[in-house]
Amino acid sequence: MLDAAAKAVQQAEPTTPGAGLLPDVDYQRATSAVVAKAAYRAAVEDTKTHYSVVQAIFDTKWRREYHQRVLQ
Repeated sequence: MLDAAAKAVQQAEPTTPGAGLLPDVDYQRATSAVVAKAAYRAAVEDTKTHYSVVQAIFDTKWRREYHQRVLQ
């Protein structure tokens, strides 16, 4: 969803020196709607790959993992 939201905001013009990286604040409401729509669509697509939404949450939830350091 973060990837979809970031791509929806693509406002940067890398070829224009001094161009802003973010949309103008005058377009904040419109930009928010575009980002929300992209995030929603990404979430819907992600849940289609799972049997249930609850299982999808558990499958994608962050889990802490500690790796043993190998000392030589």
